[in-house]
Amino acid sequence: MLRAVLLGTSQVDLRGIPLSHKLVGKELALFAYLALNQELCPRTKLLDLLWSDVNEQKARENLRSLLYSLRQTIGDYLVVTRHAVGLNRHQPYWLDVEVFLSLPAQMGAHDLRFQSEVLRLYTTELLDGFSISGAPVFDAWLAEQRDQLRTRAVFGWQQLVTLYMERQQSEDALAANRRLLALAPWHEEAHRQQMQLLAATGQRSAALAQYEVCRQRLQDELDVPPSGATVSLYNRIKAQGDLTPATVLLADTPQVSRTSAPAAAPVTTPKPAPNGHVVEYRGAMVAPPTRWGRQYELARLQKWIQVEQCRCVAIVGVAGEGKTTLAHELVNLLAAGGDATAQVFAGVIISSCRHPLPIGSLLQDWLYSLRGQQVKLPATLDRQLDLLAETIQQRAFLFVLDDFDHCFAEDGWASSADRAAFGQLWRLLMDRAHRSTLLITARKLPPLQGLIESPGRFRQLNLGGLELEASCQLLKSYGLEGSSADLSTLHHCYSGNPLLLKLSAQTIDHLFDGSIVAFVQERAFFIGELGDLLREQMAALAPLERTLLIWLALAGQPISTGLLWELPIPRPAKHAYFTALQNLSFASLIEIHSGTLHIRSQYQEYLHCQLTDQLFDEVRESLATLNLTEGVLHECALSPGAAQVEEASFSGLPVDSLLKRLQHELGKERLAAALQQWLVLLDAMPGSEATYAGSAVEPVRSVVGRHSYLRDNLIYLLAHCSTVSG
Repeated sequence: MLRAVLLGTSQVDLRGIPLSHKLVGKELALFAYLALNQELCPRTKLLDLLWSDVNEQKARENLRSLLYSLRQTIGDYLVVTRHAVGLNRHQPYWLDVEVFLSLPAQMGAHDLRFQSEVLRLYTTELLDGFSISGAPVFDAWLAEQRDQLRTRAVFGWQQLVTLYMERQQSEDALAANRRLLALAPWHEEAHRQQMQLLAATGQRSAALAQYEVCRQRLQDELDVPPSGATVSLYNRIKAQGDLTPATVLLADTPQVSRTSAPAAAPVTTPKPAPNGHVVEYRGAMVAPPTRWGRQYELARLQKWIQVEQCRCVAIVGVAGEGKTTLAHELVNLLAAGGDATAQVFAGVIISSCRHPLPIGSLLQDWLYSLRGQQVKLPATLDRQLDLLAETIQQRAFLFVLDDFDHCFAEDGWASSADRAAFGQLWRLLMDRAHRSTLLITARKLPPLQGLIESPGRFRQLNLGGLELEASCQLLKSYGLEGSSADLSTLHHCYSGNPLLLKLSAQTIDHLFDGSIVAFVQERAFFIGELGDLLREQMAALAPLERTLLIWLALAGQPISTGLLWELPIPRPAKHAYFTALQNLSFASLIEIHSGTLHIRSQYQEYLHCQLTDQLFDEVRESLATLNLTEGVLHECALSPGAAQVEEASFSGLPVDSLLKRLQHELGKERLAAALQQWLVLLDAMPGSEATYAGSAVEPVRSVVGRHSYLRDNLIYLLAHCSTVSG
């Protein structure tokens, strides 16, 4: 029997005879690759895997020699045909990776001991400490396998902890959670579980100490502070004292879905660069979730960087679009090698700009990596930048600044001096000739005079959502099951935004028992974190930008710049109007094609929900106080008739759900009577100078002196009130 342990240090034996001393170098690499592939592997693929740096004839000779040696080692367990190679799985064998991967994605509670033993097979990463030179394709494959197996182990321990907690087996849950934290010290949710379990078993001091461990790990691994949930748990434990041993805080513990494994998780393993240098990370997420789709975007970025040798490349898109993920995938692609004529970097440094990043420390890091030794920085920034410019003319590095817009945000960590300094750095890297490339990701590029795309100097990729097929794959990877129409609904609702799709999948799994239909029927598109993400983006907008976005949402379809300008009351100045449109476009919230404006569907859906809630509150308050409050009813047109435009160019706001809510709470007759009464009051007023007694008239008088959508909106609601059953 052939027995192979590949998780950790490799140990292979055949019929009890150890083979590890024979399986070394590329022989072990080939054995591991064949062991992890169920099917026979084409010879041509093995040539690229192990000898991409030599010509085909030499590679074929090397493969024949290696196959002969491997057959001498494992005998009939090696299957070799004219075109393919593989392992003979009809012979008796045991492979730890195969057993580990056989653990079902949906673990049940029937045999927790067996599941624990299988998870313990993952001691350390695949082929721990093993590497070979001159095989970048194999290195990239091995790194990917290591990440996937680590992710599987992390998710498996997460599930096991949850199952133990559901059974009130606190000690077993503690032991499993320790395993989880050993694999994923950055896993904040696991730290919270450890705090809860320690407190629940009477170990209050240890629970409080675990918070400090969590805080330090998050600082070291991800350069972020604990979340509000973790701080809140710490304060509760500190205030409440010891909990009874039987109390396991399941109600406060974020549950792990048994059907929705994340695609990947952050690890801290550096990725090799083509010349043997490592990719260095400075406070950045090292391994973001696996991407779906994006082949076209990757090809464009690779061309700009490796073929055009562009000095600066920007990936721009809204929050959650996958900018960081795409940047890391690109780094991995460049590190794997490729066309011998393409740009090859001596190293890569990835830095996160989300948290304070002193320009002096950044330049010190860059110069140290470029020169291979500590460099004493000159006294002034100008001289420091001159030194950097001189150095990057000699060596080609890829510098990645993730979340670059944080270096320029006036309400963030950057001072005016910081913003000016990073502006100088950016300008230098774009304007001066050098061999390196700056890759930046940002929600919105800071203003920089002369920022125009040109080959070899600056390129910008405006990142949109995933294609429908990729969105469906992503949703399925989180365990969602539904028809093509159901998955398509989610895709269109969130414009293919990967983060929103992920959060929706988790919400559907946790609150709606995996039912997309129930989620859609309740219109729970923007609850919890889903709404928080978009509220944050809306809060960053200037008032006019938000107003224009609302009108685009009400239009419901692309409209011309001329029509949009006529809709708000009062109309904005043309200069301010076009500046706001430009800002919305730069922030990737809208697209402008030939003078036609397009809003992305997630913002349209979100604003529809917000406007509906606001209208509900306005009408309910108006009925309670007998006053028509200022707000959406006055300022926004709910229908083409109110907007005085053709239906073909304006959809308005769907009001059926709003009216059903109002009728359910207020009663159909009372609502219709109130709408009718308000219309009578409006019609009775000859103009803004009219004066009428009574509290119900007072708020109307304040709006009759200017144009308002109030009357037409009331007529529209009243007309629909009779057709909607509450």
